[in-house]
Amino acid sequence: MILQAFEVYPRLFVSDWRVAASEEMLERLGVGLVVNMAEEVDDPEPRTLQGRVRFAKFGIWDAGPQHLNFDERALVVRRVHQAVEEIQSGIAAGPVLVHCNAGLSRSVVTAMAWLHRHRDMSWEDAEKRLLKNHPGARLHNVDLRRYVQDWLPGGGARLL
Repeated sequence: MILQAFEVYPRLFVSDWRVAASEEMLERLGVGLVVNMAEEVDDPEPRTLQGRVRFAKFGIWDAGPQHLNFDERALVVRRVHQAVEEIQSGIAAGPVLVHCNAGLSRSVVTAMAWLHRHRDMSWEDAEKRLLKNHPGARLHNVDLRRYVQDWLPGGGARLL
């Protein structure tokens, strides 16, 4: 199986969990920070990259907010917000890889949120950029995107 990471913005990559577990891929991309958005996936720390790659987990389930109660929704939004801020602090030092299980939804929404918050892109422009640079991305969990969009700082509602 071919491992792929998609550079959706300079120094910001989106992928599935297999890329995050590949020492060779992390080394090739020069990744200094791996952000895991999948609750069900644990990040292995490759032995040869210890000290050079930092792993941060902000795991959320790939379930639409309609399946979550208010407290669970709040937790999802907080974790995405924390991940966005972690990406911002890590990207100054080098490339960042954001992943979830398949690299198609949770990681994509998180990257979009970072583009919106820290690169002043509209949500629509962030989505266009992601889909252009990661053609396999499927924003099938549109409820997650809507919820994060509405509740992140700068959105309509206030939760944080």
